[in-house]
Parts: sequence; structure tokens; C-alpha cells
Amino acid sequence: HIALYVLSFLLLSGLSFPRRGLMCAFAAALGLQSLLCILQLAGINALGLYPPGLGWADAGLRYPGAYLGTLGNAGQTGAVLAAGAALCLLAILEKGGKYYLLLPFAALDAFLLSEMDVTGPMLALCVLALLALPLYGKTLGGLCRWGSLAALLLALLGREVIGYGPALGLTLLAGACFLLERRLPGEKDCRLLSRLLLAFLCLLALTLVFTYRGWYAPLREASALLHGRGSAEMGGGRVYIWEQVVNALPERFWLGSGPDTLGLRGLRPYTAFDPDLGREVTLRIDAAHCEYLQTLACSGPGAALMHLGLAACAALGFLRQRGA
Repeated sequence: HIALYVLSFLLLSGLSFPRRGLMCAFAAALGLQSLLCILQLAGINALGLYPPGLGWADAGLRYPGAYLGTLGNAGQTGAVLAAGAALCLLAILEKGGKYYLLLPFAALDAFLLSEMDVTGPMLALCVLALLALPLYGKTLGGLCRWGSLAALLLALLGREVIGYGPALGLTLLAGACFLLERRLPGEKDCRLLSRLLLAFLCLLALTLVFTYRGWYAPLREASALLHGRGSAEMGGGRVYIWEQVVNALPERFWLGSGPDTLGLRGLRPYTAFDPDLGREVTLRIDAAHCEYLQTLACSGPGAALMHLGLAACAALGFLRQRGA
């Protein structure tokens, strides 16, 4: 089944850039999904998707997990919203012009990701913004366009962590870059400047994480890892889960245990104190919380290599298309 997925994606990737009508239809569909999520975050049980008397605020308290929208749990919803925001932003970077009509949809998706506090999709968008700099910032016009989108994205994703004052400053910076794109000579070569800026931003991000002492748990844990103070409880027990799955790999290494059978392998459950519930909870491990590790454990190294190959082919094709 993994091979069929990989083949399908590779064949579809040969269809080149999607037409504007398809992009707008996809953005509109995500916009409706986003509006539904906003209603649910506000405590309104739109479409009756939650059982009576329950809602988003009861996640982890009155029912296990967290669910939002019609796509599944918060992680799945966040992944789709991040993919939609990325597609809209890359379309604007690539084409500009009328594709700026997609910006409100990308901004709405980024705002929702922050409200949901799903770290993985937010990190993916931040990494995308950095990788896009040397690819789309080769000219002065492209650099200004990248600056406007990256500043707005960071303001929306990080407003709770960096504060509303800095977020407002980033929003004003985004507006300034947008105006400069239209007034400066857009074809001036800026490849060296974009590479230097990328190196500076990476160094700045690493320094900020290394010295972080704030309240946001993912950044606090990342800072502890950089200081060599890791523990199995980090990432909501993800490190512990990965350790258990890796230890179980030799039992059925070549073919795995079958799709979605990780919960049947008798892995030692994860036990931790839940501050919201005020008591210790024990969780059965039925997912690796890492798609590639999950594929390796359930379907073997052949399927895992196919899965990784999809990501590699997509990345290489994208870089070739951009002339990188």
C-alpha cells in the first residue's frame, strides 16, 4: 500500500504547477475548514461534531486526545492546514500578482495553528520559510516578497510566545517589505545577500533557543537538549515512545508486524503525571508519533525507504525546478 501511495504522488508531481482555479478551490475548501475550527475553538459545537456537552476545551480532560474540524485529531488537522498554508505561500512567492488573493487563507491557517498549539506543523512552516529564502530571494524583488511573507508568518505563529508587541512590529515589517517590493528595482541580484541573511537567521534562531528560559514548553525542552539535558519525558513522552519502538524493531524487522499493528506488539506503556488531571496517567503505545518510524515498525525497511524516497524525490524535483 505504501508503494501505491508513493507511485501516485510521483505521477501527480509530474503535472507541474497547479492552475490558479485549482489553487483557489483548494484554498476555499481550507477556508471553510478553518472557519469551522474557529467556531469550535470558540466553544460552539458546529455541525454537532462533538458529543453533547463536550468541546475543544475538554480535550485531555473529559476525553482522550484532541480533535478539531472534520479531518481527525488536532495533529492531522494541523498537518493539513500547514500544507495548505505552505502551498499558498509558495504560490505567492512563485507567481505574485493575483496569487496574493491566497494570502488571507494562508494567514488564517497560520493563526489557527497558533491557537491549536500544534508544534510540528508550526515548526514545518518556519523551516519552509528559511528554505525558501535562498530559492526565492535571488533578486531584490524576490527578497522583499519573501521578507513580507516570512515576517507575517512569524507574527501569526509566534505571537503568544514572543508577545503581541514584537508580533505587531513584525506585521509592520511585513507591510514595509511589501511596499519596498513595488518601489525598488526588483531584478537586482541578491543571491549573496540572501545566503548571508539565511546564515544569520539560522544562527540567531539557534542562539535564541539555546538561551531560552521562558514558559513555552517545546522551546524550553529544545534548549535543554542543546545543553545536553535530555530525558525520555520530553515531547509529551515522545522520546520514551521512540525508544520503545526502536527496541522492538529487531523482533519483526524485515516485514514489520503489519499496517497499524503497533498497538498489538506489547510495548511498555508510558506513565506520567498529568497536571491538568492532577493524577498519574498510563497511556498504551499504539503509534510511534513519527511517520517514518511507524512505517519501519509496521511495514519493514522496504516500505520505509519508499516513504523516505517520496520526500527525497519531491525535494530534489522542487530544487531542480527552482534551478538550485
